[in-house]
Amino acid sequence: MTPLIIVQTTFPTSHDIAPICQALIDGKMAICIKEFPAVKSRYLWDNEIEESLEVMVHVKTYKHFFSAVEEMILKAHPYDIPEIITIQVDAVSKGYQQWADDTLG
Repeated sequence: MTPLIIVQTTFPTSHDIAPICQALIDGKMAICIKEFPAVKSRYLWDNEIEESLEVMVHVKTYKHFFSAVEEMILKAHPYDIPEIITIQVDAVSKGYQQWADDTLG
């Protein structure tokens, strides 16, 4: 069983994420990509508290694809330093894992 992870990132709500989603799925680097409605982010940038509306994106993929997924996000992203983090998946249903293996394997 190949370990799954969720790569989490955010994009400005005005940014079209369809091309990167399509490229990740077409390239068999993601089994599913979830786009969450606008979330409000607050963060420190240049010693100022910033606030922005962003779309949260979860890319479900294999752990060994992280570097390639990260590279694609960085190329498509308008931010200087985008959030690109992983969430470890500790357990997966048998059917979902099989679908992942059939899709990405």
